[in-house]
Amino acid sequence: MSTHSRLLYLIVGALLASIDLAAAQELPPSDLLREIAAKLPHHPKSNGTTFQPSGTPAADPLCRMQPFTMTLASGSRSSRSLPVLLDRKPADAKDPVMLLTVLHRVAVDADGSPRAYHPEDPRGRGTCRIDQDADGIVHYTGACALDELANAEILVFRGAQRLSGDEFASEWHGFWPLIHDKKLKPFDMKKYVTTAPDGYYFLYWKDRNLSAFFKSDIIPRANDGYPCLSHDGYFVAATTLKQDNVDPANSCAPSRYMDAEKVPFLVLPDDTFGNAHAGDIVVARLEGAPADRLVYGVVGDTGPVAQFGEASIAFNRALLGKSKAVMNEHDADTLDISGKRVSVMVFGGTKALLNGDYSAGNIKQVGRTLFARWNNDPSSPAGRLDACVRQFDGN
Repeated sequence: MSTHSRLLYLIVGALLASIDLAAAQELPPSDLLREIAAKLPHHPKSNGTTFQPSGTPAADPLCRMQPFTMTLASGSRSSRSLPVLLDRKPADAKDPVMLLTVLHRVAVDADGSPRAYHPEDPRGRGTCRIDQDADGIVHYTGACALDELANAEILVFRGAQRLSGDEFASEWHGFWPLIHDKKLKPFDMKKYVTTAPDGYYFLYWKDRNLSAFFKSDIIPRANDGYPCLSHDGYFVAATTLKQDNVDPANSCAPSRYMDAEKVPFLVLPDDTFGNAHAGDIVVARLEGAPADRLVYGVVGDTGPVAQFGEASIAFNRALLGKSKAVMNEHDADTLDISGKRVSVMVFGGTKALLNGDYSAGNIKQVGRTLFARWNNDPSSPAGRLDACVRQFDGN
C-alpha cells in the first residue's frame, strides 16, 4: 500500500470511528433502552380469526344469515370473542365473508386527518381561527389538533419513566424544538433492542436523559428518518388504507392517507376481521336512527384487538346526523358513541368495486348498490337488516 493510500485509509477509518463514537454518545445506555423497550406498547399480531357455529338463535328466514362466535387473535392473550352473523362459513382462512355484528361503543379515530396531531398542541386543546373560502372549504389558522400525541403512541421517557399528562407536555415543549431543528439524531429501536415491538424510532436528549418515541405506522418517517410534517406544521398521520394515485414512496404526503374528517371509515383489528381487509365496504346504522339513515364507509384503518370499536370522524358524524365543525380533541370526543348500539355490516372482498376512489360520494354510491342487492326488497329498504338485528338479539 502506498503512503498516500495508507494515509487515506487512516483518515477514513478515523472519520468512521468518530461517527460511531458520536452515535454512541447520542444513544441511551443499552440497559436503559432494554428497560424502555419493555414498557413500549406491545400489540400482538393476530393469530388469525376463527368462527364457530353458535347454534342459537336459529337462522331467521328473512335475515338468512348464520350465527357464529368469532374469535379474534385466537390463541393469544389478547384474544377476544364476539357474536356475529355470517352469510356462510368461510371455506378457508382467506375466503371473504359478509359479516354483521353489533358494537356497544364506537370511539372516534382522527388518524389520517391533516389535523390529527400537532407538535405545539400535545394535549389536543388548542383553538384556531376558522375561515371559509368561496368554495365553502373550511380553513383553520393556528394549532388545534384533533387528538393528543399520546394517542399516536408518541411517548416521552425520562430515564425509564414514561411521562404523561402535564409532565409529558412540559418536557415535550422543550424537546420538540431540538427534534424539529434536527439537532438530535433519530434511531430505529429494533436495531438496538431486538425484543422491542416493531415500528418504533426514537431520539435521545442526553442532557436531560429524555427519549422521544414515535411509531412509524402512525407517524411515518421522512427519508432522513425524522417524523413527517405537513406544510401546516401538523404531524402526518397514517392510515392502513392508502390512496392509489399518490406516490407510494412519498410516505410524508398527507393526501396519501384517508382523511378522517372526510372519509367515513371503520377501524378493524389487524386487517383480519372476518377476512375483511382495508378498502372493503362497510354499512352501519345507529340504534334508534331512522331506517333510511344508513352510513356507508370502508375499512380504512386497523388497530389492536383490545381497541376494536373505532371509526373516523366522518363515520361517527354520519351515524349521529351531525355536521358541526370539529375544532380539537374535545369536539372530537363529543362524537364518541356509547349507550346506543351500532349495527355494522362488513362486505368482505369488495374493495375492487371502488376502483381506487375513496371519496365519500363514491363509497356511498357503491355501498348503497351493494346493500340494496343484499336486502333485495325495494318495499322495505332495510327490512333484512332489521330482521338480522332481531335475530342477533334472539328476539
